[in-house]
Amino acid sequence: MLIRTGNEEMAVVAGALGMLAAKKVTVPWAALAPLIVLGLIFVIYCWYDIASSPRVRYLPKWAWALISVASVPIGGILYLLVGREH
Repeated sequence: MLIRTGNEEMAVVAGALGMLAAKKVTVPWAALAPLIVLGLIFVIYCWYDIASSPRVRYLPKWAWALISVASVPIGGILYLLVGREH
């Protein structure tokens, strides 16, 4: 078992953060772009469905719209399964 004092622990954490900051992280935008576009299309579809439906269940329309944007895609899926009036 390794027991460290506060200063040593802080030095280890700072060293680990420095190592993370020193690495250059490249984002594969070509692979992520289709997912971002699909997510945007899904949110727009959910917003359209919320706006065009006369009534929704359990929450007001503004709450479903906020949930569908705040947590893509789970919020939209929840709206379509639970909040949408069939």
